[in-house]
Amino acid sequence: MLRVERAAAADILVLAVKPQDMAAALRPLQPTLARRRPLIVSIAAGLPVAQLRSACDPSGASLPVVRAMPNRPALLGLGASGLYAPPDVPARDRARARSEEHTSELQSRVDISYAVFCLK
Repeated sequence: MLRVERAAAADILVLAVKPQDMAAALRPLQPTLARRRPLIVSIAAGLPVAQLRSACDPSGASLPVVRAMPNRPALLGLGASGLYAPPDVPARDRARARSEEHTSELQSRVDISYAVFCLK
């Protein structure tokens, strides 16, 4: 229940879940995500934006999703994260995904194998 409560308060949801576990991890969050519509930042490799959006909200609503892929040196705070946002993600959300504060938070936690981070 804690994940659902934290997601309900999140402005940005960072998904650091193994790709094969993503749908199951997001299932209990779906009603909250559909209602709150936070910015979703995913570091799950190989999941297309359409698949992430469907896992977040099966109704087909276009949640703002940004995919991020930190590289290995990010574990030491010396790397970089490549970001991708489809054209329909608003500029404000793109800027929030790129912000130093949230990127640092993402890079500091890439060594955790299963987590859904809620950033306020």
